[in-house]
Order: sequence, then C-alpha cells, then structure tokens
Amino acid sequence: MGEKKQKKDKTPRTDRSGRGWKGKLISAGIVLVAAGVVAVVALAVPAREPDVPPAERQPVNVEVMEVEPVPSLPDTFTSPGDVEPYRISNVPSEVAGRVEYLPVREGARVGEGDIIVRLNTDLLRAEVDRAEAQASYDKREYERLREVVARGAATPREVEAARASMEVSRAAFESAQTNLERTSIKARIDGALDRRMVEIGEYVSPGTVVGRVVDMSQVKVAVAVPERDVHFLEVGDEARMVNDRIQTTGPITYISEVADDQTRTSRVEVTVDNPERQFRSGQMVRVIFTRREIEDAMMVPLAALERTEHGYEVYVVEDDEARRRSVEPASPYLRQWVRIAEGLSPGDRLIVEGRQYVSDGQPVRVLDEQPAPDLEALLTPRPSVDPSDDPRIAPPTRTAP
Repeated sequence: MGEKKQKKDKTPRTDRSGRGWKGKLISAGIVLVAAGVVAVVALAVPAREPDVPPAERQPVNVEVMEVEPVPSLPDTFTSPGDVEPYRISNVPSEVAGRVEYLPVREGARVGEGDIIVRLNTDLLRAEVDRAEAQASYDKREYERLREVVARGAATPREVEAARASMEVSRAAFESAQTNLERTSIKARIDGALDRRMVEIGEYVSPGTVVGRVVDMSQVKVAVAVPERDVHFLEVGDEARMVNDRIQTTGPITYISEVADDQTRTSRVEVTVDNPERQFRSGQMVRVIFTRREIEDAMMVPLAALERTEHGYEVYVVEDDEARRRSVEPASPYLRQWVRIAEGLSPGDRLIVEGRQYVSDGQPVRVLDEQPAPDLEALLTPRPSVDPSDDPRIAPPTRTAP
C-alpha cells in the first residue's frame, strides 16, 4: 500500500514540471515577438529633428517696362497680293490686208496713236479713188439738175434722187478713206508693246489681234480679303504695299460685291503709282490694310505673357516684389507686341526680362526700366533676345541655413 501511494504521488509531479517548462517557453516567445514589434515601430518612426528656420528668398534680377497707353493704334491685317498691269490693250486690225511694215519692236515704249503695224494699201487706195470719182460725178449731176428744174427740164423727183445718190457716194468715199487710214494700226493707250502677234507678209482679217500694249505706269495689286475683314474696308482707304525692296502706299479702288464661292474671299484692288517700274506684273507683295484705329491701346511684349490653364498672366513689380496679374489679351498682335484689354493700368511696372525666374511674392531687383513703346517702335520689328544670354538675369540662388 505504501509503494502504490508513493508511485501515485510521483506521476503528478512529473506532469507538472513538464507543463511548467513549456509555459515558460511560450511566455518567452511572446515577450521576444513583442520586443521585435516595438523595435520595428521605433525604427519606422523618425527621430524628431530640431526646427530649422526657412531659407531666406534671395531677390531675382529683372527688367521692367512701365505700361503706358498708345494714344492711337492702327488695327491692321496683312494679306498677300498679286501685281497686275493697270491696263492691257489688245490691238486688233479693223480692215483686211497683208502686213507690210512693223515699225515697233516688242518691249518698246509706245504712246497713244503710235503706229505698231502697217498693212498694204494697194487695194484700199484704189477703192478710195473709185469712191472719190463716183462722189464727184454724183455731186456734179445733182447741181446740174438743180439748175434746170426751174426751166422744167427736170422734175423735182429727179433732183431728189440725184441728191440721194450724191449723199450715198460721198458716204462711200468717206468709208473708203477711213479704211485706208485703218491700214495703219495704232496703239490705243500709252504703254509698252508687250507682244506682237503678226509678222511681215501675213494676212489679217478684221478683228485679228496684231499686238498687246500694257500700261505699267500704274499697277493694280489684287488681294483676296477674307469675309471677316472685308467689311472694314471702303473704296478710298489707304493701304500699304511691302516687299523686300519696296514700301509704298495707294488707295483702294475696287471692292468686289461678290465673294468667291470656294475661298469665301472678296477681290480688293489697290492702285499704286509705278513711275520707275519698280513693280512688275506677277510680283508678290504684302498688303497691309487698316481695320480701325484703337485709342489708348495698352501694348506689351508678347514674351511677358504666361499662358496657364485659366488664361494669361503677367508679373508686375510692387514694393520690390513680383505680383501675379491675370490679363486679357486682344487684337491687334503686332509682331512681338500684344494689346492688353484688361488686367493692367497705366504706370504698372511690367516684368519683361526674368519673368521665368519669379513667382508671386518673389523679391526682385530691378536692373533696368524700359520706356513704353511708341507707335514707331510698335511698327518696327525688333530682334528677339533670349534672356538667358544676359548674365545679369539668372535663376535665384538660396542661402544655405
């Protein structure tokens, strides 16, 4: 009995010691896992650094322009134009005949009434002689009958018939003389004999064109003006013609009432004096038309504008700082200049160089102040300059803390 009791008491002690060892091992594992989580969290959270004062913003070098309105600005548009002769005269023959003489060479200057072709006159001169003889006979017959009618040797009806015959023969004589004169074919206008269509020995009929005379003392510049602009123009308005060598002005002399069905443009002609023949037919020129005159136009350099998703912005200098302004551009656009309809006032100091290096509130240092453009400056092209080429204007640098 004593041994059994002793064995019974040993077994529970062994079980309790096993369960105690396993429990301690699990507890130790939990502690280690918790310590690892704490360590990871501690590493993930950065240590708080001491507060550092922000870097001081250094002023940016800029150039400005004082905004001043132009009292009167022409709103213009430019279209290409073709130079055409002022007049072209095709000279026809009015009688039939053989070409006998060509007194003028092609390209020579001729005046109104100068002979450019002469036809053979043999047949027509004979016709003149015949008609002259008939007219002379009929006249004598009429005078004879008129004298004898009082004596009863002729009736009034015979006298009237003689008078009619005299008139007919006189008209035939005058017609023959006219045809003889028309064998000398003459220029109808002043100009140059641009082309001669016949040669000596050729036979021409009435209506055959024997030459073409071109008047280039004035020229017409024909322009196809879009429908959106043609209603601004009136006959008599001045237009300016420009090409690589020539600059001149002339009045609008013709505006077509009917627009082209395909291009929706209207033909407009500008007449220009051409005494020195500086314009030639077929030459291309740029024609500058004026739509209207705009008073107190605010013109600024196009490069001063910055396009954003909300529109256009510029920067002005106020109290040595750059300030952003929203603006509304409008026509006209004159090369590097644009008109500002809203957003700027006279006297504003607009940043024109160094704009790309500033933001709203950026301190700036004004290196140069340009004058506002006058009308001559607006109409004269100016060379484009890259502001990065100016060593005085550069991106701002920051002072190390």
